[in-house]
Amino acid sequence: MSPFAESLRALRLRRGIRQKELAKNLGYEQSYLSALEMGSKGPPTDRFVHRLTEVLALSGPELAAIRNAARASQRRYSLPASSNPALFELYSELWRELPRLSESQIRVIREVIKMNGTPHPQSPVGRSVLENTEEDMQM
Repeated sequence: MSPFAESLRALRLRRGIRQKELAKNLGYEQSYLSALEMGSKGPPTDRFVHRLTEVLALSGPELAAIRNAARASQRRYSLPASSNPALFELYSELWRELPRLSESQIRVIREVIKMNGTPHPQSPVGRSVLENTEEDMQM
C-alpha cells in the first residue's frame, strides 16, 4: 500500500466518513476512491487534493501530510537526459533490486541519501604519494 493510500484511508476514518459519502462529496466515483485507498491507483491529481482539502476542511499540517504522502507515492520517475551515465546505471540497478530489498537495506539506502549535503571526512583511497619539492631534491 502506498503512503498516500494509507494517509487517505486514515484521514477518512478519523473523520468518520464512509467511502461512498466522501466520494460523493468530492465529486468522484466510489470505485476511484477505493482504488486510491487500496493503492491500485497512482497518486491523485492536484485537483483531487484541492477538493479533499475543501471537503474535509484539512488543517495546514494535514494538508502538508497528504501532499507529502502523494509525493512519496509517485510511481514513475525520469532522469534528465543530461544525467551522468553512472546515475543511469545506478537507477537501473536499483530499479531491478527494489522488489527484493529488505527493510534493513531500505533503511541503509535512506541513511545514505540523508548524507547528501553533509560534509564527510574524505578517507584516502589507496596510498598517498608525496612529490619531491626542489628543497628535498637539493638535500
